[in-house]
Amino acid sequence: MKPLTHNLRLVADVGGTHTRIACFDPSSACLQSVREYENRHYAGFKEVLKAWFAELQGEQPVEACIAVAAALQGDEARMSNISWHLRGTALAQSFKLQRVKLINDFQAIAYAVPWLCPDDCVTLQHGAAKPNPSRLAVFGPGTGLGGAVLEQGLMPSTRFSNQPLTPSSAHRSTKSASVVACEPGQMDLAPRGELQGALWAVLQQEHSRIYAELLLSGPGLRRIYAALCIAEGCVAEDLPAAEISARALAGSDALCVTTLAVFCDLLGAASANFVVATGTFEALYLAGGILPKILPLLEHSSFLERFQERGPLRGHLAGTGIAVIRHPQPGLLGAAHVSLD
Repeated sequence: MKPLTHNLRLVADVGGTHTRIACFDPSSACLQSVREYENRHYAGFKEVLKAWFAELQGEQPVEACIAVAAALQGDEARMSNISWHLRGTALAQSFKLQRVKLINDFQAIAYAVPWLCPDDCVTLQHGAAKPNPSRLAVFGPGTGLGGAVLEQGLMPSTRFSNQPLTPSSAHRSTKSASVVACEPGQMDLAPRGELQGALWAVLQQEHSRIYAELLLSGPGLRRIYAALCIAEGCVAEDLPAAEISARALAGSDALCVTTLAVFCDLLGAASANFVVATGTFEALYLAGGILPKILPLLEHSSFLERFQERGPLRGHLAGTGIAVIRHPQPGLLGAAHVSLD
């Protein structure tokens, strides 16, 4: 083992498809030795961590914060999109770490918000433009659909404008933050309009319940596309989610374009449901691996129309600042700044 230091922290973001690991040096506020691994090549997170340590150059971290795409039970996390089981105490013993803390992956993203810079976000809706929202939500699709709520007295100076985030160093603190992890992926979805009604009829032949993560995720994109092909009487190609998105962005496949239009519309509805249920009317940050890649489609979709469509609450939702996080590693950034006490 390499010599220990009191400064370095191992940070990890364990998703359903990829795991990202880095070393955070608080003296320079930099992420070092950043690596990304495809989960399908490993039996579990412990094997991924062994691979990372084998590549590590320099000093070894003495503590760790690991963000996991799972609902936590104490010191344990059982993932649903991959059959991995993580235990913080076991990992600490195996890798001689003094402290290991497991948190939900969207908790980590929420903790990252005070540390984002202007170029890390793209504004979709300016909203009421409160400079310091006291309560905000993070929400978004990847391999699954996650969400969390951040509340603290000391927030970044956040303005939803052409420069949506301008946190000052005085506001960059998570010590007083309270973050609650949520499981919005299990919220029910309802169709709107004739096309979505036809899709629901197809989907319900295979699924007894249409819930948010079923459609608002990478696998969900494929389900929407396949159901749309059946509803339209077409033969579906076996396309990965990335190819569906690429064809939609290029405008080269009408069914893919419609798939992304439905996806963005449903995302608007689910986002509104999450904000209404959590009372986070001030600010919503959209995250996950999908949205930064489809921003041009999202910006010109019915997302905002569907988001605001809440009857007497329309004015409240029209006043919600909405931004898409495009920082490449928000989970690692948040895990770097979580208090382990």
